[in-house]
Amino acid sequence: MSVSSLGYYIQSGSRFTRDGYEYDPSDDHWYIVGAGRGRHFRFDEMRKCLSSKLVDEVKIGLVVSLDKLAVATAQLHYRYFLTFLREMYQHESEVDSITGLDFVNFTQVCEPAYSKTLRRFLRILHNLGLGG
Repeated sequence: MSVSSLGYYIQSGSRFTRDGYEYDPSDDHWYIVGAGRGRHFRFDEMRKCLSSKLVDEVKIGLVVSLDKLAVATAQLHYRYFLTFLREMYQHESEVDSITGLDFVNFTQVCEPAYSKTLRRFLRILHNLGLGG
């Protein structure tokens, strides 16, 4: 699938998670209230090192996660991806693709739970043809 055909995932307007919680995927800050507490998804920090195109692709991946998985699981995808960005791309700007080599290097220094969860999210991006 091309990014243009996936653009409807991040159009303005309310969208609902698998569990029926509302959020707006076009915003740079998603606050999803549900399952006992609110969960934040902030994309402004990602914009410091990723290109706008890649941030939009990550958003699409998270929308797909929220469509298929529990909000807490999607938030783990978000948090571990953000940790990956901080570790691997903290001194870079406008990164436009995620490389397999960077992921392999990250898995050498992170906890096994991080690499397993991050691998699942990167697989979602890959299956959609996103992320580089």
